[in-house]
This record gives sequence, structure tokens and C-alpha cells, in this order.
Amino acid sequence: MWKYLNKSIELGSAAGYNTMGLCYLKGINKENKIDKEKAEYYFKIAGELGYVFAFNNLGKIYEEKDETEAMKYYNISADMNNSWALNKVGEYYRKNNLEEAYFYYNKSIECPINERNYYGYYNLAKYYYLKDNKNKAIEYLKIASSNNIKEARILLKEITKE
Repeated sequence: MWKYLNKSIELGSAAGYNTMGLCYLKGINKENKIDKEKAEYYFKIAGELGYVFAFNNLGKIYEEKDETEAMKYYNISADMNNSWALNKVGEYYRKNNLEEAYFYYNKSIECPINERNYYGYYNLAKYYYLKDNKNKAIEYLKIASSNNIKEARILLKEITKE
């Protein structure tokens, strides 16, 4: 694996750099140790090459130490129309601005179906429930639930037995 991963990096593969970053982030390397600094290094290179998932990975690293920096990376990925990042940005706004959160959740479910993050449906269901639109909430919970969002299944059971 290392031979081909290093070869992909030599050839300038953004996915290769991102994968190497994941290896260091998860401790899957020759030292069998997590090394977040090396992971960040590889993610930044992948990001410079325009690899959207690298920005999500950088955001995850920074969540532990600097929320503002984490959101910077999530916003870059959201600007690239990544469904997961759009939902993540929506979760950030949910704390202070529900309408802004709604905007990002909606955008997350408008992404191509093969790239869609179904937590957007779950979060929109919660939004609709808070806005007293129980039918729309149930509709979106069913979609999220049928796409393996466990939290949606739980909430759907709670809402439908009221």
C-alpha cells in the first residue's frame, strides 16, 4: 500500500495526499502513531490542489483547537458545494441563526444524490418540527432514516407516537 500511496503522491495526486493525511490522523503508518501535525501537512497540500475532502479533514482537526479556523475550512468546502460541509456549516449556524442554518441544510440536500449527506434531511426535519410543520418533519425524517441516519429513526418514533 505504501509503495502505491507514495507513488500517487509523487505523481501529484490530491487524493493521495489526503489519504496519507488520513493515515497519519488514524495512526495507520510505519510508526503506528497518530501524528496530527503530519496529517495537517498532507491535508493542506491536498487542499492547495483543490481536493474538497481535505478541507473537511482540516476542519475536523481544528475543531479541537480553534472553532473559527475549523469553520474557515468547512466554509471553503461548503463553497465547493460539498454536502457534508454544507450540513456542518448549518450545524454551526443553528446555535445562533436558525434561518441561516436552514439555508445551509437545504443546500446540503440539493447536492447530487451520490454525494448527498443525509444528515441534512435530519437537521431540516428538526427545523420543520420547530416551525410546527410536523408533516414535513416526518417526510424528511423518513428520508434520513431510510439512509441509515440512526438519530432520524429515533426522532421519527418519538414524533409519530405523540
